[in-house]
Amino acid sequence: MPKITLTDAAVKRLKAPPIGQIDYFDSGYPGLALRVSCGGRKSWNYIYRFAGKPRRMTFDTFPAMTLAGAHEAWRQARDDVRVGLDPAKPKAPEPATDFGSVFEEWMQRDQAGQRSERDVRKRMEREVVHLWAHRKITDIGKRDILDAIDRVADRGHKTSALRLYAHLHRMFQWCLGRGIVTVNPVTALPKPGDETRRDRVLNDAELIAVWNAAEKIGYPYGQAMQLLILTGARRQEIAALKWSEIEDGASLRHQGRFWSGRGIRRRCPHR
Repeated sequence: MPKITLTDAAVKRLKAPPIGQIDYFDSGYPGLALRVSCGGRKSWNYIYRFAGKPRRMTFDTFPAMTLAGAHEAWRQARDDVRVGLDPAKPKAPEPATDFGSVFEEWMQRDQAGQRSERDVRKRMEREVVHLWAHRKITDIGKRDILDAIDRVADRGHKTSALRLYAHLHRMFQWCLGRGIVTVNPVTALPKPGDETRRDRVLNDAELIAVWNAAEKIGYPYGQAMQLLILTGARRQEIAALKWSEIEDGASLRHQGRFWSGRGIRRRCPHR
């Protein structure tokens, strides 16, 4: 195993052996070797010890990897060995830090199954995701957030602006807890006003009138309205209701019936 000082010119001059292969070790870079095979192939290798055992890893072939490239690959591999990592093992990919990817992870891990999941996604995608998707989340600052909230408020949608503020605050707080960001930029920002509470509710006579009107409308909107009265669910939730989300839904579907509340069944024209 000859040890020589490898230069660009020396690497080019090395001849293939008549049989087998020869490792030429670079004297200035311990463990770095250029393997020359009898067929003329030249490949950069790094020979090292890990966990008490000798190891060999191949970087690339020459001239696809130059001498300078081999030296850089050697430095990275040597540094891995020094900190207890095996450079031959594939490294885990770095987690995505662009806003779009982090947003999708937040929706999956924090918002999935929440009653407001659909509204949160719709509002966030409409107001900020399409603008920030490819930006690093750590580059999103107070000015960006204020601009996004102000755009919504300036359209006269004060409640929606407040909701957007809440969504962003929760998302960045979640990112802070997972070490994705080091600060929540929403924390010190003023809220865009207060949400107006709607205290108006239908009295019994009004509910009866709505119920009877829904009877006349019939399937599907009339019965959907009756479900809203009986359950107090959101309109979007009833509109997206599936048989799998209804208790004993399979048996009711088989019977061609629609369960619209405790003790109430209505014939459904579609199974």
